[in-house]
Amino acid sequence: MFKTWGYMQRTKQDTPIPLLMQAFGHASQQQTLSYLCIQDEEIESIYTALEL
Repeated sequence: MFKTWGYMQRTKQDTPIPLLMQAFGHASQQQTLSYLCIQDEEIESIYTALEL
């Protein structure tokens, strides 16, 4: 359930990854990205949207 909580925080509340990293007790942001199943394509889409 903690993973679902993190997912909802990220998608609905726009909670920054560093805060979620601390909440989960992860040693790196990469660990948090992996835990929440954030794919490289999702990250790239953010930059693509900024270029429009």
